[in-house]
Amino acid sequence: MTANNLFATLKEAGNGVSICGNPCVLSNADSDYTKAVCITPSLSTIYSSTNNLIGQPGVIKSGTWTSSAGATEVAKVTDDKWPTEFTYASANPWIEVAFPDTQVGVIDSVKILINNLNTTKAPFTGVTKLQGFNGSAYVDILTLDSTIHEGWNTFTFEAPNKPSYQKYKWTGATAGSCRFGEIKFIGTVSVNEAAASKQCTPKLTIGGTTTDLSIVTYSNTDTPTISSITPRYGKVQGGETITIVGTNFVSGSTSVTIDGIPCTSPTVTATQITCTTGSRPGDEKNPSFVVMVDGKGRAAN
Repeated sequence: MTANNLFATLKEAGNGVSICGNPCVLSNADSDYTKAVCITPSLSTIYSSTNNLIGQPGVIKSGTWTSSAGATEVAKVTDDKWPTEFTYASANPWIEVAFPDTQVGVIDSVKILINNLNTTKAPFTGVTKLQGFNGSAYVDILTLDSTIHEGWNTFTFEAPNKPSYQKYKWTGATAGSCRFGEIKFIGTVSVNEAAASKQCTPKLTIGGTTTDLSIVTYSNTDTPTISSITPRYGKVQGGETITIVGTNFVSGSTSVTIDGIPCTSPTVTATQITCTTGSRPGDEKNPSFVVMVDGKGRAAN
């Protein structure tokens, strides 16, 4: 973005640039009086999440929880207090989590905690279901069977068949069929976009006024990826050669940093990078590994 004093103006409170709703962080090293440069933020979409291109899965904390029994009961399955459990004395209990209309939860696994089971495992087996809302109806994702047990039960989904819905609902036909102590969804909350590319219009906000900038395209075919790193461990003194295998690397335009320290003397082909690690004194509380390709951004790993 070229304009005199724009860099200083964007650093003022309330001003900034966003892309697809995410902040574009200013680069102090690349900006000056005549131009402001920001680093495009990562974008997690259905496509990138289900194909393991981006987004580190974790316990999903966002979303609005509701239930057939009201707010007090639904809070029991998200409070990390295992002795308590969801109670609904009537038939057709349900527990639901919903994300904003433009987002979906891409699920790597779902966990339920069952405190007590009787010998027949009723009323769960063959009755309790996890469903996803596809925009017009609820579709079955899984049904509990005789393999359930007391304690944590985990159900895992593999790419490219990870569920991706705006709403998830646990439901059952009989009283007690949602008697869970805890429910946890592990995955990422992503933009509701299943295509391999996504266009966004950056927003420049100054003094409360927002201006549209030129369109930015996120594309799978342009995204560098990392498939392996060898070796995975090394000396803090550095001086070791590592090999990075992936796609879309560009010779002369690719850099590697480990915990913010450059990996020097890189040799780069389209599918492989070799470089020499630098020394890293002490422990790093926020470890990082970044492969950056100019004009394409960070490699997905």
